Amino acid sequence: MFAMRFRLLDCHRALPLILSALLFSGCTTAPAPEPEAYRSGERLIQLAEQDLEAARDLPSPLREQHLVRAAGNFIAADRPERAEAILQHLKPALMPPETLADYSILYSRLALADDRFFLARNLLGYERLVSSLPQLPVAKRMTLHQLRADLFSLLGEEQEGVAEYRQLAALSTDPMEISAIHDKLWQALGHIPRSSLENLAATSTDPELQGWYKLALLTRQNTGDIRQQFQQVKAWESLNPNHAAAKYPPTTIRQIEQAILALPARIALLLPLSGEFSTAANTVRDGFLAAYYRVLTSTGQTPEVRIYDTESGVVSVYNEAIAEGAQMVIGPLRKEDLAALAGMTELPVPVIGLNYMEDDSLSPPGLYQFGLSIADEARQAADRAWIEGRRTALSVTPDTSWGQSAIAAFRDDWQQRGGTLIETPAYPSELPDFSPVLRPALLLDQSEERAKRLERTLGKNLEFVPRRRQDLDMVFMVAYPDQGRQIKPTLDFLFAGDLPIYATSHIYDGIPNPGKDRDLEGIRFSAMPWTLSGELSAEMEPATTLAPAYRNLFAMGIDAYQLHQWIGLMAARPETELHGKTGRIRLGSGNRLQRSQPWGEFHFSRVRPAPQPKVGTEL
Repeated sequence: MFAMRFRLLDCHRALPLILSALLFSGCTTAPAPEPEAYRSGERLIQLAEQDLEAARDLPSPLREQHLVRAAGNFIAADRPERAEAILQHLKPALMPPETLADYSILYSRLALADDRFFLARNLLGYERLVSSLPQLPVAKRMTLHQLRADLFSLLGEEQEGVAEYRQLAALSTDPMEISAIHDKLWQALGHIPRSSLENLAATSTDPELQGWYKLALLTRQNTGDIRQQFQQVKAWESLNPNHAAAKYPPTTIRQIEQAILALPARIALLLPLSGEFSTAANTVRDGFLAAYYRVLTSTGQTPEVRIYDTESGVVSVYNEAIAEGAQMVIGPLRKEDLAALAGMTELPVPVIGLNYMEDDSLSPPGLYQFGLSIADEARQAADRAWIEGRRTALSVTPDTSWGQSAIAAFRDDWQQRGGTLIETPAYPSELPDFSPVLRPALLLDQSEERAKRLERTLGKNLEFVPRRRQDLDMVFMVAYPDQGRQIKPTLDFLFAGDLPIYATSHIYDGIPNPGKDRDLEGIRFSAMPWTLSGELSAEMEPATTLAPAYRNLFAMGIDAYQLHQWIGLMAARPETELHGKTGRIRLGSGNRLQRSQPWGEFHFSRVRPAPQPKVGTEL
């Protein structure tokens, strides 16, 4: 729910033209546009200085109008630091509606350009601003609705984001613009948990919003059968012909019918069913078949599926499957087998590989890569932590290949954002005591040495409590439940219990264990949706006897079956998302299918969806 969904502004360089256009069109506090020859940075600075001088002797609200206008000119002249020096000292309570709107737009964009998301949230959520929206010119209202919608979606406030997009679309008269807004609205709806959608669809008093919720719920209930989903969407449209979603349906919905026409009639499932990887392969197969039979027993419209063992050689098996009529191949599972297919001159039928290659440049057209990438989860943890204001992280990761992949992805993402990472030595899987790993990283030894030096200087014993380093504001952890149950209490013992912990999905295996999970209290993690939602029926639930990693492989098998219906639509419309059991799945660069997961939290020894951070709305 917190993945980075909209990069609102990437750098200050984007601000001058945007804000200059904003301030000098339809704004009662802005001067009349001047000839282009005078619109240089020097001229804008001169105008800003004139407004600053004029503001000295003026009462409110004229003073605030001149100061906001000066800030806008400084931004347009690429002097954001001078603009902020003005804006941060203004009192919005003294401003009339249009000046308040200009102030909020300018200051929130400055905040967003510097990743100060909650400052922007306060600025755009100011009660006086919201209540004055109906009084503003349409263009300015649309700007504010757009900013609010994008920011709410970014912060995980999807219900609020949907409402803002709905109002934004209602103000537009351009069909293409309305369709583009509806696409964003649809993406925001896609981030609302199914249980929340059910509640909203049942309780909303706004007919327009209720219609959107019901439509989204229809598509969420039938991800495993695209034909049934299409039929139910058409039925909804016939019952709601005047709804905005019926007049301007989201692009994904419009193109479902074409995707159905291109569905394969025969699928080959390629897995290493014998040999070293047989347990993993059989688990994926069981999940795949659970999804297959679920559709078969409910509608009967499924492709013919043939399963092949790749142990005899994946290239020959792939060619055999094609010779027997396969129109799509799902698998193989091993990286080396995927690389072998990538090395072929051409792929006569498309392949959805169940892993990721090390070198994406080798991926030929028609080869898609899907798996349980821990790198995706690590980047998602960095994304959420950064949005929540964390800047200095301590990492605790295992000395395994997947642990190395996790810390490498987190490090790369975190440091690119400007964050600081303190890495502990990678821990062995069977480590009995985590104190020797964590204690040095927390600089407790230095704290104790300082105390000893002070005692020697004073010549007496002192009451002393060791003090950990104070620059840390979070922990990034990769661990299975048994390891996490040792790491969290050790951090508590070492005076780091106040640090928020962001973990990957491995910390929870989907089996509630309140007696033991009290040692995981407060940990937030990117969760496999199937472990949170309770959506899986009995025949699609992985066996409790499976190890945590294999339970997730079962869920991956379910998604592998569902993907064969959606991969064509994803290739045509990359914004298309499949609500799978392992996450929201979309097609990224290099034909890599990427997962974005909801966040869970251990709360009073049980797992719940993680709440969004609370922010104030007054200034």
